[in-house]
Amino acid sequence: AYYLVYLSAPPRVYRQVASLIGLQLVTSFISVAKTLSGQRETTQRQLNAEKKKQSDGPLIESLNNRLALTHANITYLEELMRKIFGG
Repeated sequence: AYYLVYLSAPPRVYRQVASLIGLQLVTSFISVAKTLSGQRETTQRQLNAEKKKQSDGPLIESLNNRLALTHANITYLEELMRKIFGG
């Protein structure tokens, strides 16, 4: 009997719960994107400093790879957020 009452909750309740979960999800995505953005800025500064010291080397290659990966992750998160709320 309890399950029947639970399943017959008005659709508004489900929309409210779905909205809350969606907002929490996007808040988490934004937090991760902010962290990644900070990492991207730090990596870019390190890369610029290393390029002033030397023109090429394994450290520069590593920083370039890390910068590209961080940028790809930020782009993926932005795309995911657009899909969630854009439809």
